[in-house]
Amino acid sequence: MTELSRRDFLKGTAAGMAGVALSGMIGGSFRLSAAAEEDNSISDLVMWALASQETETLSLICSESGSASFASNFTDGWLTNKADGSLDYLLADWYETDEEGIVWTFHLRDDVTATWVDYQGNYMADVTVQDWITSAEFILNYWKNEGNNSSMLKDTVAGAEEYYNYTRDLTEEEALALTTDGVFAEMVGIVADADANTVTYTCFQSCPYFYTLGTHKCTLPLCQANVEAVGAGNYIASNYDDLWYCGPYVMTAFVSGNEKVLEKNTAYWNIDNASLFESVTIMMIDSLEVGYQLYENGEIDQIELNESTMYTILNDESHPYYNYLVKKVTKEPSYFLMYNFAKKLEDGSDDTDWNQAAANEAFRLSIYYGVDLYDYFSRVDPITPYSIASYTFTHGKVAYTTDGTDYRDLVIEKLGLTVTDDANARYDADLAASYKEQAIEELTAEGVTFPIQIDYYVASSNAL
Repeated sequence: MTELSRRDFLKGTAAGMAGVALSGMIGGSFRLSAAAEEDNSISDLVMWALASQETETLSLICSESGSASFASNFTDGWLTNKADGSLDYLLADWYETDEEGIVWTFHLRDDVTATWVDYQGNYMADVTVQDWITSAEFILNYWKNEGNNSSMLKDTVAGAEEYYNYTRDLTEEEALALTTDGVFAEMVGIVADADANTVTYTCFQSCPYFYTLGTHKCTLPLCQANVEAVGAGNYIASNYDDLWYCGPYVMTAFVSGNEKVLEKNTAYWNIDNASLFESVTIMMIDSLEVGYQLYENGEIDQIELNESTMYTILNDESHPYYNYLVKKVTKEPSYFLMYNFAKKLEDGSDDTDWNQAAANEAFRLSIYYGVDLYDYFSRVDPITPYSIASYTFTHGKVAYTTDGTDYRDLVIEKLGLTVTDDANARYDADLAASYKEQAIEELTAEGVTFPIQIDYYVASSNAL
C-alpha cells in the first residue's frame, strides 16, 4: 500500500522505535512525507490503527497478534533489528554458542543498568538475568499464558515441550502456583547465572539459528515482582497501569477502540543514544478513508492509502500531497499458492483432469515460468512492483551459513536467478511455452481432457 506522512519522523534509531513499530511505517507501499525544505522535526507523533484490529492484551509475551506490535516499545530483549532488518545487540552485549549450536549463552550488558518502571516512570526494580527465567516459565506454563508464543521454545529448547505438557495436565490452581524453582529448573534447559550475568539456553538438538530468537517475544524478560503484584492468573489481562516497563516507552493511557498514548521512558537505559518522540498517540479509526480525512485535517501524521487514492495522488504531480508519498518497506509475511492434488468436484467426485494435471511436473513448471505477476504486484507497489516478489520460501536475514552467507541468497544463487527491482527473475515466456507443450503431450497420453481450469477462491471482502 501507499502511505501519506506529514513529516519525516523516521529519525529515531531502531532501538528508539523498537515498536510503535515503524516496521509498519516503512512497509510495502507508501506514506506521505513533507517537502525537503520544510522543518520535518516532530516531537509528538500521532499514528493510526484500525478499530477492527484492537489488541487483545497489552503484554507482548501474552500476544500472538500483530495488533500488539506497539508493545515492543515496552520491553527490551536480548537483540533488536536495525533499519535494514539485520540484527543488533540490545540488552545483550554479546552471545556465544558451542560448535554444535546446541548451547547458547546470552550475556546481559554490564555497561549500563536497565530498570523496570511503572507507567508513571517510578523505579520498581533492576532488570536481572532472572527475569528471563521468569518469562520462560510464564510462557511455557499452559495455565498462565494459554500457550501464547510457546511454540518457538518448545521446538528448540530441551525440556520446554515436556514442561508445557506437564503444566497443561495440572489443575489451574496447581499450575499458577509454580515458580522457576522445582520442576521448571529440573526439566527445562534454560538457566540463569547471576554471577556471570548470563542466561544459557540448551537446545535438544543443533539449532544454528537460535540466536535470532533474541528478538522474539519468547525471549523477552518479565519481572517476577510484577507478576506477583498482578497475579499470575491475571497478568495476561493486565491494564497499562499494571505493567512494568524497561523499554523506550511507557503507556500512560488506553481507551479500547479509541486511542493509546505512549510517552518517553525518561529512565530508559539507552535514552542518550535513542532519538525518541516525547509521545506517540495511536488513534483507532474505522477505515482508511476516515484516516485520510484525519490526515487532511492535520489530526494524524501518517496514513496508509487505498488504491484509488494512491493513484489519484501518484498520477498528478501538482497534487498537494504528491511530494508526501513515501514508499513503505514490505511487511514480513509472504504468500504462496499450493496445488491441490486431490480436488473434488461439486458433486463430491474426483476432479480427475485437474488432479492428473497438477501431478504433472511440466504442467506446474509451465505455470512457474509463465505467470508474470506485474499487475498484481503493482496494486501494492506501483513504482517498483517486482521489488516485493519473493523467490524463496525463506525470507532474507532469517538464516545464515557459518561463513555469514544469507540462506535466501544461497538459494537464489543455486536457482540461477538474477533478482532486481526492475524485472521478474523467474518469468520466461519461451520456457513456459515449451513446458506447456510437453505437459499437453504427456497429459493427452494419459487421457486428460483440455482445457484445464484452475480454481482459486477469494473472499469477497479481499480487495486484492
